[in-house]
Amino acid sequence: MESFQNSSILVVDDSRPFLMLMGKMLNAGGYHNLHFAISAREAFTLLGMGDSSAHDAIAVDLILMDMLMPEVNGIEACKRIKADPRFADVPLAMVTTKDDLQAVAEAFGLGVVDYIIKPFSQLELLGRVQSILRLRQEVSRRKSSENELQAVSAQLAAANQLLREHDCIDALTGNGNRRYLESVLAEEWRRGMREAAPMALIFVDVDDLKGYNVAHGYPAGDTCLRQLAATLAQPLGRAGDVVVRYGGDEFAVLLPNTDHAGALALAETLRAKIAALGIAHAANPEGLLTVGMGLAAMAPRSGVDHQALLAAAAEALVFAKEAGPGQIRASAEGV
Repeated sequence: MESFQNSSILVVDDSRPFLMLMGKMLNAGGYHNLHFAISAREAFTLLGMGDSSAHDAIAVDLILMDMLMPEVNGIEACKRIKADPRFADVPLAMVTTKDDLQAVAEAFGLGVVDYIIKPFSQLELLGRVQSILRLRQEVSRRKSSENELQAVSAQLAAANQLLREHDCIDALTGNGNRRYLESVLAEEWRRGMREAAPMALIFVDVDDLKGYNVAHGYPAGDTCLRQLAATLAQPLGRAGDVVVRYGGDEFAVLLPNTDHAGALALAETLRAKIAALGIAHAANPEGLLTVGMGLAAMAPRSGVDHQALLAAAAEALVFAKEAGPGQIRASAEGV
């Protein structure tokens, strides 16, 4: 059987004898965590409302309020209490006479959950109190479940967002990956069309990474790729410039608002910075790690998809690799 004896109950009535009677009835039902107020203002003080300190306020599970009281009546008291967010879920029951039933209807509109007509028996009072507390317990349980569901939903949404972000991030270098490049390139292509601005793409491919891994070990190969990712990003000073790991040994550098000459100049800078790293590569005829680069630049225009830029840069990279280690090749200007 459910037990609500530990519930905190506030009884508000301007009659001290009636407060004593209510206390005896509730005590007989096992309720001992009781608080009494001789007026609405005293109830406000106990509840930490108005000028009172909320720090010293009592916690209540149920308020039994007399309808007819001097100065501040039960209706007005109910209105003020329910306006306080702390008591939005605290049930409040009116204690009234048969002549007050019209006022009770108004009280229900303010959030009162029940009313008890004077005079009443101890059995009726305890039955009403238990029924109200059972309802409060059920509401609290459901609200807790809803809050837990909302929390789980929020966690799931955050996890999904994290997965989406991770789906666009290369785990080894921390840079964006091929999927990320496709997304950014499509957006930049649309912006380039609106602003009639050129854009360039440079593919960077490590010369004989397989031979490097065989000669120096795969951990060294991973370290090499991380170094390259950081080095490729060094000369990029604009927020829109992007370096991604496009494939196993291949990187891509996207350069919005950059023409053919600008892309070629940057490619030369990148080649020099990579050479300055001085990474030994026993399988490379040069004795050092080198990269091949293929670049393309074009102005986005109607009827041409951004894939055209990818294809042109990829084709230029093929020519660079065929020419030997450390070579740069560019597609025809404006292609």
